Amino acid sequence: MRVALLSDTHLPSLIRQLDELGTGPGELLASADLILHAGDVTAPSVLDWCEAFAPVLVARGNNDIFEDPRLADHQLLDLEGWRLGMT
Repeated sequence: MRVALLSDTHLPSLIRQLDELGTGPGELLASADLILHAGDVTAPSVLDWCEAFAPVLVARGNNDIFEDPRLADHQLLDLEGWRLGMT
């Protein structure tokens, strides 16, 4: 299983948008089986974009004030014999 981990995307912002990322991040995420975001997403549109590549789970950051079923204060996962936690 390939897991991608990212954090602190802070997109969209007043000066940056998702389309400014180019193709590089999408090419990397396309090979993932699961995407973990360690917080400070700031907008559900980022999760929607990530989910076009693989399922997404998020540990809430201090800038994540929206509600979304993919978002929790912490995430605990058992993946192929590994126990993973994000908080």
